[in-house]
Amino acid sequence: RMHSKQVILPVTIEGHRIRAIIDTGSMVSTIGLKFATDHHLSERITASILGDFIKVSGVGGTVGIEGYMKARLEVLDSEVKWEFLVLENVQIQDSLFSPTMILGMDFLVEYDCSINALRASVECKGLPKRRGRADAAIASRQCGQSPHRRNGRVSAKHAMAAR
Repeated sequence: RMHSKQVILPVTIEGHRIRAIIDTGSMVSTIGLKFATDHHLSERITASILGDFIKVSGVGGTVGIEGYMKARLEVLDSEVKWEFLVLENVQIQDSLFSPTMILGMDFLVEYDCSINALRASVECKGLPKRRGRADAAIASRQCGQSPHRRNGRVSAKHAMAAR
């Protein structure tokens, strides 16, 4: 889904649904400490002394690094383990949407992702497919229903419905 010139992708991290910004300007994928704490994921965080020396800068300002965590991420009909920088205070100001996860270039390059800005869709050719997902997509088309995801892509219409 394209919102305020951002591509938003519904994902699940360790069983918790979240909307992530696909950000080609971010070199790394990040998640906010508040989200991790609120969803009982803080025990997964490995503290880092980087936060004492390095700050992350972006459009919203500068924030410190709390640490990093590796977590199970479900995205585009695939499941992978991914490492996120955990940031002290992630807040992207938007009147309708404030995500706490950014999928950056590390993720996009690793999984051969491409963004279609016109359709506000993302395709990641390198993501492993879960068994049975292709059959489910075919079956739902035959029943006259449109599957939410096809061939590793999520459409703008279905991304919006997944909010």
